[in-house]
This record gives sequence, structure tokens and C-alpha cells, in this order.
Amino acid sequence: MGIEVASNTVEVTFYNRNEVSEVTSIIRLKNFKKTNNDNERISNFGSNNVNYVLKEKVVNKSLIVKFSSNESNKFKDDNFTLVTNDVDCLELSINISLNEIRELNPLSGNGFESDIISLIYNIRRKYGIGINNIALLGEKIGAFYALFFGMKYGFENIVVVEPEIFIGDFLEKIYEKESNLITMEDADKIYFNNLFERMEIYPGYYKNFHIGVNYNSQRFKDQIQPFIRLLRRKQVGMNILAIPLEKEKAQNIAPYLNEYVYESLNDIYNFNNNYESELLKSIYDIQFNNLKFEILDDKLNIHLDITGDEFVIIYQFLDKFNKVLSQSKTQRSKYISIKENEFMNKRLKIFIRGRYKSFKLISNIVRENGSIEFNEID
Repeated sequence: MGIEVASNTVEVTFYNRNEVSEVTSIIRLKNFKKTNNDNERISNFGSNNVNYVLKEKVVNKSLIVKFSSNESNKFKDDNFTLVTNDVDCLELSINISLNEIRELNPLSGNGFESDIISLIYNIRRKYGIGINNIALLGEKIGAFYALFFGMKYGFENIVVVEPEIFIGDFLEKIYEKESNLITMEDADKIYFNNLFERMEIYPGYYKNFHIGVNYNSQRFKDQIQPFIRLLRRKQVGMNILAIPLEKEKAQNIAPYLNEYVYESLNDIYNFNNNYESELLKSIYDIQFNNLKFEILDDKLNIHLDITGDEFVIIYQFLDKFNKVLSQSKTQRSKYISIKENEFMNKRLKIFIRGRYKSFKLISNIVRENGSIEFNEID
């Protein structure tokens, strides 16, 4: 049949006695179906036939593991809706069927879990990737898997959006709609809802655990807030971004969440990926406009004119050498009220901190019967 040529043309060669003539012709095909590239083919691993796709686009020594789930063992590319195509990482996509959720155990492992962990570690060893350079990703049910495997097996980097936390409730809804998708005879709703409760998690702040969710969604109230309370009881902290999307924008939350994923990966790996979106900045951007104050009834009352709602304020009292004497608690109010004995003969420094912008203001030394001036500083 000849040699396959990687080209969108066919070369035809005509021979005569002494010379060679060449002609190139474009061929257009109807009903043509593109096959998977060799580096993106669907594969199985382990005795439980874990379905996965490995995209070998290694530039950095980093690995992204994306979890997803559907109603069968058949792999579907469209389950992975998180856009990470131009992230310079090796990318492993793992699909897990709903019935396999029943095999999860927060305290001990089994063949199904071992296959997934072995798959990740085999790829890690093959490409020489450090454990600190592996990030687990997912959304909704895939986010549950990323959190479960990440927290149970000690992965340091997790980026998830809109996670399902209480899997018992999730499975019950699936069973009510399609009983053929998952068997519930042995399923214990309380057991599945308490998988994270029963899991042993080392206390501490996990700065590279990122969760993105719409603040105004029912999911945030029913799942994320209880999850936050659970983490606090276990003395565990992580980055949780509650995106304040109104109802009319919530129908198109995917671009916001994808931008959050890119920002999180940039934060973890010090990448410079650009999702080419300013959506989150448009929500979280703040601007300091002006400051008004008055001294009334032995109190200094300050009103900060700030555009935007996503900010916190901290203020400090300094001596004449700019040494910090004391600091306030974090507040979200634009109003500051300070008693005279707290600010007299001191300098006041105010920090306004947003997600993308910060502003600093500092006063002169406040003297009795003297004037007060504030200047913005870098």
C-alpha cells in the first residue's frame, strides 16, 4: 500500500525513461471522520479497566489529572468541559462510572482506588514528574473525585469548580430518575454523605486547594457552606472563591469558572497562562475614589468611597518612626470610627485590599487641635 504521508495532499509521480515529473492534487472527502491522535487514544488500566485519555503535551514537568463521570463505563470526551487545552502540562483524563462510586472508602483502599492511584503514579514515574507538580481537577461529580483522591492520598494541588460534596444525595437523585444507572439496594445515603466527615485529614492550611462556586447558587448554600464548616472542625483551610453571579449571569458560569481554573494553575505552577478573559476582574475589580472624615464627639469618623464590593479593610496605628503600634481586625465596612485616645499623636495607615487591586493610605501625625491629611502611597 506504500508509505503513509502526513499531509493533506496526495503526491503522484509519473516516470519516463530519463526524467521524473511530479504533480500535487488536493483531495476533498465527504463524510470524513477524524480518528483520535495516537497521543489522545482511549485506554484502559488495571484489573478494573479504568478508562483514561493521556494527552502528551509535555513542556513543563507537570501533570494535570482531570476527573469526570458518566452513566456507563464508556468514555466521553464531552464530559471534560474544563478548558485546559493550551496549558503546558501532561494531561490525564480519567472517567469513572457512577456504580464505581460505591467502591469508595474514606479509611481504606480497594482495587478500584488502587488502580487510579497506580495509573497516576505510573505516569508520574514514566515522565519524571514530582509529586508536588501533580494537580487534580474536576467539576461537579468530577470535582468530588478530585477532592476525595486529593485529600485522602495527600496530593497538594487541587482545583475544582461547582463540586458535589454530599454524594448520597446525588446518587439518590440519579436513582430516582434512572434506576438502571446505579443500583441502590445496598447504598446507604448517610454513609455516602459522610465520606469526607469520616476521612482522616491532616490539619493545616492547604494553599493550593482551590474551589470555585457561584455564591448565589443553591449548591453553595446546601453543599459548600456545610463543607466549609466541616473543614473548620477538622482545622483545615483552603482557597474557596465564591463568585457572586446574579441569576441572569449564572446560566453562563462556565467562562468564569474556566478563568478561575487558569488563575489557580498559574498560582500553583507559576505559569503565565492567559485565558483571554477579564470576567473575574470585572466582578472583583475595585477602585478607591475618595476619603471623607470628621471628628465628632471625640471620635474620628472616616468614610471610604470605594467602587465595588469585593474588598477588605485593615488599619494600623503608627508612631512617629512608622513603627506599628497596633492593628485592627479585618472589616468589610467602608466606615471606620476611632476613639480620640486611640489616634491622637499617632499616624493612621489604611489598607484596602481587593482580589486584583490594593490601595494604601497614610495620615500625618494627628496632633491635638491639628489638621489631618491622608495621602495615597504605593
